[in-house]
Amino acid sequence: MKFAMINRVALFAAAAIFLGLPGPVLAQDEDAVEELDLLSLSLADLMDVEVTIASREEQSIADVPGAVYVITGDEIRAAGHTSIPEALRLVPGLFVSRWTNNAWDVSARGFANGTGVFSFAFLNQLLVLVDGVSVYTPLFPGVWWTLQDIDMADVERIEVMRGPGGLLWGSNATHGVVNVITKDSADTQGLRVSGNYTSVDLHGSARYGGDFGETGSYRAWFKGADYEQLEFFEFSDALGWSSLSAGFRADWSDETDRDYSFNLRAYDTRIGNIGLDLVTFDEIPVVDDKSGFQVSGSVRDADAGWELTGSFLSDIQFAPTYFDTRIDVLDINYQRRFETGESSHLTLGGGWRSLWYDLQGIDTFFVDFSVQELRQDVFRLYGIHRTSFEDAGVNLTVGLTAEHNDFTQFELQPTVRASWGLTDNATVWAAASRAVRTPSIEERLIDSAVFAPLDFQSEVLWAYEVGGRSQLTDYVFVDLALFYNDYDELRVAELTDDFRTGFTNAGDGRAYGAELAVDLQPTERWKVRSAVSLIRSDYNFGEVSLETDQYYPRRQINVRSTYQLTEELQFDSSFYVVDDLGEFFEGGEYTRTDIRVGWNPSEGTEFYFGVQNLLDASHSEYLDAQILPRTAILGFNLLF
Repeated sequence: MKFAMINRVALFAAAAIFLGLPGPVLAQDEDAVEELDLLSLSLADLMDVEVTIASREEQSIADVPGAVYVITGDEIRAAGHTSIPEALRLVPGLFVSRWTNNAWDVSARGFANGTGVFSFAFLNQLLVLVDGVSVYTPLFPGVWWTLQDIDMADVERIEVMRGPGGLLWGSNATHGVVNVITKDSADTQGLRVSGNYTSVDLHGSARYGGDFGETGSYRAWFKGADYEQLEFFEFSDALGWSSLSAGFRADWSDETDRDYSFNLRAYDTRIGNIGLDLVTFDEIPVVDDKSGFQVSGSVRDADAGWELTGSFLSDIQFAPTYFDTRIDVLDINYQRRFETGESSHLTLGGGWRSLWYDLQGIDTFFVDFSVQELRQDVFRLYGIHRTSFEDAGVNLTVGLTAEHNDFTQFELQPTVRASWGLTDNATVWAAASRAVRTPSIEERLIDSAVFAPLDFQSEVLWAYEVGGRSQLTDYVFVDLALFYNDYDELRVAELTDDFRTGFTNAGDGRAYGAELAVDLQPTERWKVRSAVSLIRSDYNFGEVSLETDQYYPRRQINVRSTYQLTEELQFDSSFYVVDDLGEFFEGGEYTRTDIRVGWNPSEGTEFYFGVQNLLDASHSEYLDAQILPRTAILGFNLLF
């Protein structure tokens, strides 16, 4: 499918969905504005929304010298999405492809390299955080998306920074950082139950929140999800999966006004997969069992300007006929801000990450490791100096992160960023950064009759960005980012002399493009958010490489409309275009239209109905193998 050949009927129907007759003006809800509810937030206030992903400090979007985008939990639910990777479809420049029933590819700014042995994922350059805690697995370069099945009803917002984030968050933030921020427990009081049903998945959750002491609040929650198999080769009956997860969060402050937070999440996920009978060598259906827990905490003294955070993650996997693993990660970080002048300050920070691996190959012919039990330590120091030239309206940020890991020793990631406030409603910015993706366990230690361990080193990116954002009128907000990425030492899968597959750094490349987001508010009843991204690249993976040259869309479009029909009825619709994926992956190109109607008969009560992939009976997002059907959605949220 090419963009010029998109069905005119589909475009006409989509336009009919988004265009409606404006109704009477509704009053703005000031409390919703304070809670960053972009569904009720006026565009005039959009540039004042504060984010933390760009500086690890609260900073308004207008002042961020980078490509930052925010989607709120209410916006996600209005779009009908029930998982983190699905919600990321809303972000300009992010490419999301659900290419098996339980695997998503998610990346930014067009990257073709990085086929994973264990993850079956292609795209590996995005760092994902949940409440500031990294869920990027060191086993393979990427994220176990199935393990991040959190209760989306408690997501306050998702902040996304496209482009390198290594200065603040360390290695493996090459193409961007995603931080999923859940609600403060003070905002989730009482009992809430929710659920939704489609022909391919079922979700149910419950949450209870209360108070303790004079300043404390908490919530406990439980979520279950079951995903039916999709049409996938001859093993469609084997690829369903289910997840059970539960969590607890508490927030409080002491007499010195220090803020404390504690978070716990545990999960058990069973994933249908395709295994190999070690006797007959026939492919058979198997079930992978992945379980674990994550515990984290933080203490913050805003007056003194310091913050201490810590987390411990444990992931355990039992995979029949494949491999068993246990990975434990302890992460501790501290940062402090020092005033260096009336208009400047210095932030210094450091972190220690300790990782323990227990890697047991079951089918040692296919998967085994040169070292099965291992401990690694990663140390990081960073300094960031920010200066504000108020008379000129210019803000300058200069920073450097130095990191030491056991695989590649020392890594340096410098960044220079600047922003210039042209007017009260318009800002331009520019940035230059160096970022690295360090080797994973599979890239350095995998050793079997099929895979050979080679001396794989870090991938390197030099990124150059410019952009601007402006509140053109009370009804139009525009955000534009241009980028040029220069890659070196890219991962390449090659055949060795003994006909095994090994990973080397023989690749390089360049990518450039534009990302445009336009938000419209024709009336206070009706809001439209839209985004277009255009990307071009040139990669060199060598003559004997097993990599593909292009696995990203050169053109993407998304448009989302929220229309308040009455005080009780809301009509939401979304339109997505993924186009020009390259010759090999063109079967994954698609257009998709979703609609949703929400009914709120009383405060805290919502029922909704929707249809995903409305204008097509089915489509694929990866080759022609995985079929995503048209699905109807029924759901409810009840707060007692």
